[in-house]
Amino acid sequence: VQGIKESCGDDFAVSVRLGLKAYAKGFNQGSIDGEGEAYRTLEEGVQICRILEEAGVDALDVDTGTYDSFYYACPPMYLKRGYMEELARAAKEAVSIPIICGSRMGDVDTDERCIEEGAFDAIAIGRPMLADPDLPKKIAIGRPDKIRPCIACNQGCLLRLFQGLPSGCAVNPLVGRDKDYAPTPALARKSVVVVGGGVAGMEAARTCAMRGHRVTLLEKSDDLGGHLISGGAHDFKSEVRELNLWYQGELEDWGVDVRMGVEATPELIDGLAPDAVILANGSSAVMPPIPGIDHPKTLGCIDALLHEERVGQRVVVVGGGLVGCEISLDLVNKGHDVTIVEALPSILSSGPAVPLPNAMYLRDAFAHHGTPILTSTRISSVTDAGAVVQGPDGVRTLPADTVVIAVGFRPNPSLAPSLHGHGYEVFEIGDERRVGNILTAIWDAYEVAHTI
Repeated sequence: VQGIKESCGDDFAVSVRLGLKAYAKGFNQGSIDGEGEAYRTLEEGVQICRILEEAGVDALDVDTGTYDSFYYACPPMYLKRGYMEELARAAKEAVSIPIICGSRMGDVDTDERCIEEGAFDAIAIGRPMLADPDLPKKIAIGRPDKIRPCIACNQGCLLRLFQGLPSGCAVNPLVGRDKDYAPTPALARKSVVVVGGGVAGMEAARTCAMRGHRVTLLEKSDDLGGHLISGGAHDFKSEVRELNLWYQGELEDWGVDVRMGVEATPELIDGLAPDAVILANGSSAVMPPIPGIDHPKTLGCIDALLHEERVGQRVVVVGGGLVGCEISLDLVNKGHDVTIVEALPSILSSGPAVPLPNAMYLRDAFAHHGTPILTSTRISSVTDAGAVVQGPDGVRTLPADTVVIAVGFRPNPSLAPSLHGHGYEVFEIGDERRVGNILTAIWDAYEVAHTI
């Protein structure tokens, strides 16, 4: 710092990004609750703040975490927004230079309150600016409701980097390619019918309407959102619920003709005389044909998410993919006794790749709570006593009040075969084409909608 000042002058501003606390117990071992700290404590972080101020640093940009606790350095949705507030307050009280607070500070109300209270001086926002580069402008004009929310999934921004791909954003397919890939006005205004009001269908409808097409969206249920509804049911997924509301607002703003409670048929679609039809019929949870699959104790993963009141105290979650692990985490956080049963040798091994911070958090959280994880173990049946499983130690019964089945999804039946040759283009997107996640659904939808 002194060398920079000597070379560039005392009026040359220097700031430092500083982790105030490591949240780590040791090598490759994070600390979910911050206890058992092996590296930097908050007290040490505050002391470093004072040392840096004395050295001539002009501002401190504070966060937490290290590679051993990567979920604090790049927080997934499991960490609540604004968790940094108290730590940043401690730094602010220790020094007189400006404190900039980063890490999961994407909640506008929390940010404004903290600034008004003088908790710190500024907010550092990273991933939410990928989700919506116009975030500051929308706050400035008083329309925070129009901000496309970052869902802290780490799928587009971080996972792609680890895969050697250009960084992107799950909810914003334009990141990194906004000039060449931006929606352009349609050369000819067309009539487009979108079947399905999940995230893929809403993205397709929104983008087509933005480009000037006349869009009709057909949704057979009474609610828009599809898997966003169940996927946003966890306590730690408020941003997914916000994303659903954001899409609904976009459909209204862009004049999409949304028809609820309408099941699409070839005759109905033909009657709308479309130029193009986009099928986004989604997917359904797989229920394996085992004895007891219809037992009152058995719940599919969607039912478990939407009907929490049906989940008992002792729960066996069958399936250790991301869906099963997130259901388990939510239930553990709420005080349920959970056992995870996974047929593969380790959890988080099937389905779309899971970002490293998310996987690290889930594993550390289960270890922290003492959640039993039975790998290389399969469900055999569900009985009055609970879940009968077969694993390396043979067959045994796991006592359970509820057995949640989370072994994957399959595409719903498609209308595409019955629409071919009807005089309009037909596209399949999202889970109907291939089961994925929010990123694949949104990117799939945009890919089609921006070319029609």
